[in-house]
Amino acid sequence: MFGLIYFVQGLAEPSEGLVAQPVRALLNRWMHTPGEIASFMAIVSLPWMIKPLYGLIVDFVPFFQFSRRNYLLTATAATATGLIWLGIADTADGQSGRLLVLLIVPTIGIAFSDVVIDAFMIEKGQPLGLTGRLQSIQWGSMYGATVLAGSLGGWLSQTHRQDLAFLICGTGAAVSFLVTWIWIRDSAPVPISDDGLTRTTFRSHIAIMKATLLDRQFQLTAAFLVLWNFNPFSSTIQQLHFTTHCGMDEQQYGHSVSLFSLASIAACLFYGFVCRLIPLRWLLHAAVLAGVLSTLVYLRVSDARGAYAASLASGFAYMLGNLIQMDIAARICPAAIAASFFALLMSVSNISISASTGVGGWLYERWSSTESPNAAYVLLVYLGAATTAACWALTPWIRGTSIIAQSENPAQEIQQRES
Repeated sequence: MFGLIYFVQGLAEPSEGLVAQPVRALLNRWMHTPGEIASFMAIVSLPWMIKPLYGLIVDFVPFFQFSRRNYLLTATAATATGLIWLGIADTADGQSGRLLVLLIVPTIGIAFSDVVIDAFMIEKGQPLGLTGRLQSIQWGSMYGATVLAGSLGGWLSQTHRQDLAFLICGTGAAVSFLVTWIWIRDSAPVPISDDGLTRTTFRSHIAIMKATLLDRQFQLTAAFLVLWNFNPFSSTIQQLHFTTHCGMDEQQYGHSVSLFSLASIAACLFYGFVCRLIPLRWLLHAAVLAGVLSTLVYLRVSDARGAYAASLASGFAYMLGNLIQMDIAARICPAAIAASFFALLMSVSNISISASTGVGGWLYERWSSTESPNAAYVLLVYLGAATTAACWALTPWIRGTSIIAQSENPAQEIQQRES
């Protein structure tokens, strides 16, 4: 179930899924600059920055008795409706503002459903110590979708068929709705009184939330995620540079995305087997090293062959580092309010990614005008590697565990600590 839901999310997510490359190519045909396109994609991804709000809604606002399931049904239905509407609607040339507004709705739906499914993952995986393995399954499935999205997205971009991309993704979201309806059930019904959650449950959740926010390990983990994900050398810069200055067409770039995804799947399989065998302190160092290498391999890319080789190496390294940081985040979140706090950590990551995408687009455009596009490209590669390497300053202090998250009765643990 985790694998199937994440496969559809990887296919349908507007800022990085199947429609991302056709949308960027469409904006390029509409004569938008690299900075404007990067800013457009950063705005499309904004709903990912408010994931903690979705988590608070899921954890504190009951939606009938089986709250998480009902929220997931609503989110997948909204995603399917929004994407199918985009496929049917006629977006005239140059109407980038209208396209932006229409893309926001499915992005919200995907982001909200991601919060709910991650809460299920922590609820089921944390007590068994399987968060790393479940993360591997989820992200392996997501990158399986990206393999399809890469080459197919290249063909859709080359043939100017972004409408077909929207319809394919909308159909996938409809499949998620059916899977949720048939398979997913909450572990237990939500206790509800006349005025919402019972007062005892509400007070308990608030106490856990306060203690987690003040927990030093939670704060260090959040800082690690910010630094690791702030990489100005983004996929938007890659696509624009490769297709404009390296002689690659959109189809060839799509193939490079598919190779990146295949290598990422291999990393997911690898991490699924070794995540419980390697001590956390070595995992942290491996995450930083993998993040640095995943950027530096693009340093000497000048043609399609070099891009393919770099994509394979970068895909494995990047996914390995990404899985490690996601596993650490899942370990430290209290299961009782997993939707809120895992969403908060992922939102921190997404804010960092979006901010770095915008900064990278601005720097690339500025440096290209003062130096050259190739010089701007090289500078962004070095800058992206340097920001990731800064994570080593935090690794000695991160333990990857929290008293609140590991307690069987977190509310009672908090009361004992306070007394």
